[in-house]
Amino acid sequence: MFLKPESKQLVEKFLKSKGIANPHVDYVCVNGRASKASRYVFEPLYGERAAFRLKGMIMLGDGRIVGVGRASNMVGELKDDEVEVSLPIHNGDVSTKPSDPHSLQELQDLPTRLIRFSAAYERPMWKGRLPSASIDGREYPAIKATWVRFPVDHQIVLDGHLCSRTHFDSDNHACTFDRTAEIVASILGNDSHEEPAQQTPPKSETKPSEDVSQTENGTEEDDEDAKETCPVCRYLKKGPCKPEFLDWDTCMKSLQPGQEVTVCFDATTKMMRCMRKFEYYDIMTAGTDFSRLDEADALRKQHEESTAANEGATTEEHSKEQS
Repeated sequence: MFLKPESKQLVEKFLKSKGIANPHVDYVCVNGRASKASRYVFEPLYGERAAFRLKGMIMLGDGRIVGVGRASNMVGELKDDEVEVSLPIHNGDVSTKPSDPHSLQELQDLPTRLIRFSAAYERPMWKGRLPSASIDGREYPAIKATWVRFPVDHQIVLDGHLCSRTHFDSDNHACTFDRTAEIVASILGNDSHEEPAQQTPPKSETKPSEDVSQTENGTEEDDEDAKETCPVCRYLKKGPCKPEFLDWDTCMKSLQPGQEVTVCFDATTKMMRCMRKFEYYDIMTAGTDFSRLDEADALRKQHEESTAANEGATTEEHSKEQS
């Protein structure tokens, strides 16, 4: 998955805030093995937009770093059954950049080793030795590592397109994979081109406080959702942030001609804050710089505190004058 320029800037800015000097990223590795089986599964997806949620990072003693997370599209999670998704991170030091394919593959396999070692992965922070492991025929010895998991409301979601190095045009940020054979096969009714492997339904690390799809009058709401003609609206309603979306939708529909959309700023930010917590919405929030929302919240809080202080001072002064 090759990242859009805006998402490269977003993740590099984020990593700098985590103390990594001069970070550089190019792509998310969904599957680093160019086997016939993996191409058969992923080639039908080449060129499609995808999202990657960065959940944390693994740091080695020699300075090498790799991001751990989840890739998805509108259908759900994108992953190989045997290996986990990875985000190779170069921190600007030449000595930490993998110098050969084996070193790069070793770095890309670290998330798989970590997640298999659940005693470490499930912690917010861990430092120790990852056990030796065998991944797709490669043997790896135990290695010292540090794992840091980012809080769910501070994780970032990156935007990009699925492709292979062979077919990716970096100058135009486009996948040049030719689907002519696939199209011809579909026209001729050739059954040799099967559907790609079924993707895992989206999950969320943060559980909603209640199942928003189940309500006392659930049947009526289900009927209303089934009649929804807007695919994006239907998708949003099916997720855990349905109430926030409905508030935003109501606000936007109530705008009068010439009225600024900023009237719905509160409803918009409330919906976005909810969506950032759930993996279900990753394909929709991918590339969003939520730090601006955090900055806006901080400024608003500062303004409210200042206003309250001024009002308190005015009331106190008025009371003194009356006495």
